[in-house]
Amino acid sequence: MNETYKGRSRDNRSGRNKNCEEDYFYIQSKIIPHTLSPFPFLPNVFFGRKNEIDDIKGLLFRGNSRILFLNGGEGIGKTSAASGYFHLHSNEYKHAAWVHCRKNISTAILSLSKSLGIEYDEKMTEQKRLKCILQLMSSIEKPCLLIIDDVNDLEDIKNNYDKLKKCTNFHIIIISRISGIDFDKVYHVRELNEDQAFALFREYYPMHKETENCLFKEVYRAVGGNTLIIAMLAKHLYVYNELNDAYTLGSLLEDFQKKGLFICKDSHVYGTEYQVYGGINEEKPENILDALYEIDDLKKSESAVLSVFAVLPSMSISHKDVMDLLCQVRDLERHLETLAQRGWIEFNEETETYICNPLIKEVIKRKKSGMELLDDCSILIESLIGRLEYEPGTGHLTKVTYDKAAVIVEYAECILQFFRNAEKNISVLCERIGRYHATVGNLSKALEYYEECTKLKKELYEEYPANTGFKFGLAISYSQLGTAYKNIGDLNKTLMCFKEDTKLTKELYEEYPNSVALKNGLAMSYSQLGATYQNTYNFCKVLKYFEQYTKLKKELYEEYPNNVGFKNGLAVSYSKLGAAYRDTGNLPKALECFKEETKLFEELYEAYPTNIRIKNSLAISYSKLGLTYKNMNIFDKALKYFNKDTKLTKELYEDNPGNAGFKNGLAVCYSKMGIMYKNKGDLSKALQCFEEYSRLKKELYEECPDFPGFKNGLAISYSKLGSTYKNMADLDKALEYYERYIQLKKELHEEYPANVNFKNGLAIAYYKIGMFYKEYKNSKKRAYNYFLQSEKLLVELVKEIPQSLMFSSFLEQVQKKIKSF
Repeated sequence: MNETYKGRSRDNRSGRNKNCEEDYFYIQSKIIPHTLSPFPFLPNVFFGRKNEIDDIKGLLFRGNSRILFLNGGEGIGKTSAASGYFHLHSNEYKHAAWVHCRKNISTAILSLSKSLGIEYDEKMTEQKRLKCILQLMSSIEKPCLLIIDDVNDLEDIKNNYDKLKKCTNFHIIIISRISGIDFDKVYHVRELNEDQAFALFREYYPMHKETENCLFKEVYRAVGGNTLIIAMLAKHLYVYNELNDAYTLGSLLEDFQKKGLFICKDSHVYGTEYQVYGGINEEKPENILDALYEIDDLKKSESAVLSVFAVLPSMSISHKDVMDLLCQVRDLERHLETLAQRGWIEFNEETETYICNPLIKEVIKRKKSGMELLDDCSILIESLIGRLEYEPGTGHLTKVTYDKAAVIVEYAECILQFFRNAEKNISVLCERIGRYHATVGNLSKALEYYEECTKLKKELYEEYPANTGFKFGLAISYSQLGTAYKNIGDLNKTLMCFKEDTKLTKELYEEYPNSVALKNGLAMSYSQLGATYQNTYNFCKVLKYFEQYTKLKKELYEEYPNNVGFKNGLAVSYSKLGAAYRDTGNLPKALECFKEETKLFEELYEAYPTNIRIKNSLAISYSKLGLTYKNMNIFDKALKYFNKDTKLTKELYEDNPGNAGFKNGLAVCYSKMGIMYKNKGDLSKALQCFEEYSRLKKELYEECPDFPGFKNGLAISYSKLGSTYKNMADLDKALEYYERYIQLKKELHEEYPANVNFKNGLAIAYYKIGMFYKEYKNSKKRAYNYFLQSEKLLVELVKEIPQSLMFSSFLEQVQKKIKSF
């Protein structure tokens, strides 16, 4: 069962602000799973946190505040305590989720969208999406649990705290190392007491000698009871003792002292006995790990694998994923085992997952230069790029499922937080992430990564201007970035990017005139410029670029007549050029182009009769011929081609009844046939066609109520029915449909105020109903008011797009009507 939520109300269509077009999200299912995320990592050895877990439960279930901050230093055990609570008590909640704050709280919460069954309007911003998901979360059955790990940006907390408080049906635990947090409920996770710490130490290092108990106490005090450090020391001692059973805690302490840590006020060594007098210096956990990394002296290959964990998210990562992504690493299983034994990573045997502590990650990143870290992660980056390979044109992923891709992209996005170098593989990874987000409909995220990709490719090209590969790569990135800007409606930036793409590609083609790829790339650049100028109503520029596009496509087809892609491309170019001639009023030239397009598609369809795309393209070409003949008042030929279009489109829809595009195409066919019968004076047949048109459009709108194209189509169908009933002298029916028409047009303009076509459509609707009241209802007052409303919108349109003759001439026409009163 699907539901659609819109803004604050699901029904109210009035009072919407200018950004209302972004306030749509879709709930695909009311069945929400109990666990909305994977379970968090739980260490194999879990000591001494029962009291904390009980305290957490008590605090959450007592009082009014539902948000609890779990606070404490790095490595102290905050995440382990919260994980223990999740594993022990999540079954007491209706729904439970654990998310990691990789970037910010908003992104972390939005990672639950798929589990909650939410899809968003593709142009919706992150903040709008957050508002939508919190709206849904606050409506589901309580109690629910949400734990957000690694939240360490105080401004991010302040910006989202009040939003989270509105989810009163959720217990929310925020894990943070920030000191001095001043919110309603803060629980400080303390270090393990000495007995608990000693039990943990003995668990990992059972060979511990009682003669070193006093020394352990000193170490416990010096490390501040830090759980991570105590476990790391024990694990290293265990490994070292397998090689040398004479290596004791005292031996390890001596190695630390050689690095300048744990210096004693007074100390003596007697054989294997280590006695400390006056205590040893306290040390920070990060300094201890720094020294331990040097003492450990990992092999280069082991260190490289650890670097991979340092840049991946601080979340459970499956053994299968690690083996898959690092399959090119030799002896990977052995390296993973070594790192886990020594505590650099943790491995849960039951869930077969790994995790690396954030403090360890910071130490590794600090120990290595950026280029060294990048080199260590090169295999991982290439693997991620390969997994996100997609089909050109559609963007459909070819190597992984979309569920798996979501995980891969999370890994990739985390990596890019550390690498912003002008390196080829980093720019390619940015492009793959951008393409993924574009394919799944997150346009703002797609734009973010396309911008980063273009920035990096530009740096590469500027550094190596003679490298044609980098130059071509930059041209492609401008093309992709232009498409991203086009998708969010920023025409100025779209035009800028497509111009840069064309400039670079043209320079390359002039340098390498025999390159088929560059010639085809330049043709596509001209096509993109032409299409963009269409949206700015600059028809001279449209014609110029589509002519250049067609010229190159024709040359390619003549050079390679057996290349189906080039033949299809030439047909498409004739279609676009024909539309450009039509828009400039040159109908004979338009007809010539559409005939060439149809001829090519007929040949392709004859060669590939089962190809749905070619059959659909042929149907559309017949439609264009029909429209052109209609505009030239050659109605018999127009009707002939409209019949051909309808026949093919009906076959396509009957063969593919679930395809909304074919259903919509059939609706449009009936509309065109209706217009032709109306022009021939056969109003009865015209009405039948328009009723079929309206029926199909209504079904499409009911199936997809928030797709504006279907809503606009339904509005237009009501206009055509109103006009036909008017011509049949059934004025009551005509008015009924005109009123439905104008209501939908008003809603579209209110919902999409920045959309030029919807504003123009409403202006036309006001004009039409004004004419109806003036000529058929003899109501001059109503007619005058509708003309005024039409004028107001057209004045705005002429101001926004002064070069449009269409809007200015329509405005003059409306103003003449107003002056006639």
